Amino acid sequence: MKRLLAFFIATLLCGCSVFKEPEAYGAIAADTATTAAALARAGFVEANPLGWAVVPLSIGAVEYAQTLPPEKGVVLVDAIGSVKWGAATTNLLLLLGATTPVAIAAGAGVWWWRWSAGADEREYAAWCASWIAERPGNTCKPFKAT
Repeated sequence: MKRLLAFFIATLLCGCSVFKEPEAYGAIAADTATTAAALARAGFVEANPLGWAVVPLSIGAVEYAQTLPPEKGVVLVDAIGSVKWGAATTNLLLLLGATTPVAIAAGAGVWWWRWSAGADEREYAAWCASWIAERPGNTCKPFKAT
């Protein structure tokens, strides 16, 4: 069982580099890997009521975001990525022996930091959508952080 789980995690981590949204997929992989590492140790239990179903649901949500208009898709991808990085942080700190309140607080801090980091891109996508709506035929260049 442990070998199968290790193979699954390695496959997930290696596959993330080829996807369209590496930040969100990297976050999903990090959460999955840290969850698996914790569950392999005695004394840890899965706190997510969806259990392992959250992995394909998260991947499916990121894939679905690719079908949405950019101003909506970027919000969904940022939300998934930031939540998953926060969860991975919480898991990692628990594995390292942090208390539950400290780990949760740090995870929430990472979630907020990652969400805030995407604010400019989300704002640009919204502006771009309104620009195109007001002036049909116009296009916007891809967002580049400065």
